[in-house]
Amino acid sequence: MELYDGRPENTEGRLPREIRTYDFLDELGIRYQRTDHEPADNMAACNEVDAVLDVVICKNLFLCNRQKTRFYLLMMPGDKKFKTKELSAQIGSSRLSFAEQEDMLKYLDIEPGAVSIMGLMNDREGAVQLLIDEDVLAGEYLGCHPCVCTSSLKMRTKDVIEKFLPAVGHDYQVVHLTGEDSMDCIFCKIIAGHMPCLKVYEDEHTLVIMDIAGDVDGHMLAIPKKHVDNILDCDADSLSHLMMAVKKVSNHCIDNCRYDGINLLNANGKSAGQSVRHFHIHMIPRKMNDGIDAWPKFDGAKDEVSKIWSKLKL
Repeated sequence: MELYDGRPENTEGRLPREIRTYDFLDELGIRYQRTDHEPADNMAACNEVDAVLDVVICKNLFLCNRQKTRFYLLMMPGDKKFKTKELSAQIGSSRLSFAEQEDMLKYLDIEPGAVSIMGLMNDREGAVQLLIDEDVLAGEYLGCHPCVCTSSLKMRTKDVIEKFLPAVGHDYQVVHLTGEDSMDCIFCKIIAGHMPCLKVYEDEHTLVIMDIAGDVDGHMLAIPKKHVDNILDCDADSLSHLMMAVKKVSNHCIDNCRYDGINLLNANGKSAGQSVRHFHIHMIPRKMNDGIDAWPKFDGAKDEVSKIWSKLKL
């Protein structure tokens, strides 16, 4: 396999849907690299393409609800397992299944093995909801098929989000998929008693343990017993119970352990530095003049505060 810049010079023998993809990308001014190959209709074949493009080809799944009244195109990393239940809870659509081949052709003009975000250019009525795993958005580049499984493209994620999707009239919903069963999670194993820990506090809903990193004195982790990725998908009850436990342990540190204050630190999502996909809050008890600098260092805002405010306000 070789890597080329842009569309093929000779389009003889290529399907119209592939040529339309190149035409559309060129019209939008989106730069891309391309490689041609034997049909990549499974993940093993895609892994070989990954090596040529130096990017992970997205796993694209065309899904529907049980009634076949709602259709979804899910983009997720190719090496991540798909758990139906995990996605259903986030999009409020139970009993998801893979859509039929005829629906794939009807809405995306794509055949099995070639499902791609590029197919949204054919969904002129907006029948398909795009779902993108946060790990895909975190990458500078993404890989996809040009609506056929015998070629693959590499382009900037930013161009797909900011140029391609507006041009085809589609928005997207970010989803947070771990691809793991709860018992693959280290915190779930600790909660279930399958791994040891230094327990600080426990109630029916929450566990507070010592962080074994040993990076700073008193470093603790407050963890909800119910497995949720982070605050973005944490239900109100679990969040409330967690924060009440954090407050109780914090008061204990101040009232009984001769500390003067406490830092609460939390990361939500890969881009924010979350390393364990189970919601948790770091608790670091503090003493005056202890020399610990737990506040992150920033380089300064890139935009005016009022400009960012206009985007963030509810």
